[in-house]
Amino acid sequence: MGLFGAIGGAIGGFFSGIGGALSGALGGLSSVLGMAGGFFGVVCMAIKGIATLLGIGKEEEKPEELGLKAEKSDKKPEDFGNFEEYKDYIDAIELDEKDFSKLEDPEKKQAYTALGTAVYLQGLEEHYDMKINPANFVVLNSLGIKSPEDTKKFLDKCKEENISPELDKLQEGKLSETVETKMIDTLKSSVANMENKEEISNRLDQMLSEM
Repeated sequence: MGLFGAIGGAIGGFFSGIGGALSGALGGLSSVLGMAGGFFGVVCMAIKGIATLLGIGKEEEKPEELGLKAEKSDKKPEDFGNFEEYKDYIDAIELDEKDFSKLEDPEKKQAYTALGTAVYLQGLEEHYDMKINPANFVVLNSLGIKSPEDTKKFLDKCKEENISPELDKLQEGKLSETVETKMIDTLKSSVANMENKEEISNRLDQMLSEM
């Protein structure tokens, strides 16, 4: 099964007490863990990077330590009026040696990284007021959209156009014709303002031709 596949299958076991929105986000991240090519790190870095740009996350904090705090917390995001209140609450939680010792196990560290990333993802979804499937970041990466700044431009454009980012469904041909057209137009519009836009556009054209 390999490390990534093993962690993806065991994530629910690590955090059986985590429920609500965080549980849903963990499900999406665990599916990315099972993908070939080591996309888990790519997705986590993208989400953390955007969270930092939005002020949701802090540059110096580590996702795995945020995951430890989320597990240690006796409250969930749904218990607060907004994500900022929840984030302030878990930021104030202190970790001890027993907590940090959990990170010595590579599989557990990866799982806590997933949980911390799920916390950031909750902040992103509240900010953009839309569901964001982690698999979207895999598609963006394949198109050469790798920096948090450029990835944020795509999400900003989705919010502006009032369309949920569903690049995974676009790539799989699972969108209606109307939604597919709007999704492609939104993506192309955001690419026009990115670095390496010519290379990204070429990759996007290739992806669309193969659909």
